[in-house]
Amino acid sequence: MTVELKPIEVASVDREGRLILSDGALVGVLVKLSNLHGELSGSWYLETGYDGLRDEHLTFSDLDAAKSWIDDRLAKAAGKASKD
Repeated sequence: MTVELKPIEVASVDREGRLILSDGALVGVLVKLSNLHGELSGSWYLETGYDGLRDEHLTFSDLDAAKSWIDDRLAKAAGKASKD
């Protein structure tokens, strides 16, 4: 499984984003929080997620932390799917 965080502009106040791709398929969107979010400014928010990232709305200190969590979650989801 290859996870890629592809830069994209988001049409919102928080303009900087990343598409989360797993083996080329869209599995989520991260948005970098602007200074409007106070102490969370500069952190990354999981705006939406699919597959193993569904229903999670978490904030990460940086992209490395987000990618580590994403890799872990998708690996667990793939393991669970292979057991079904």
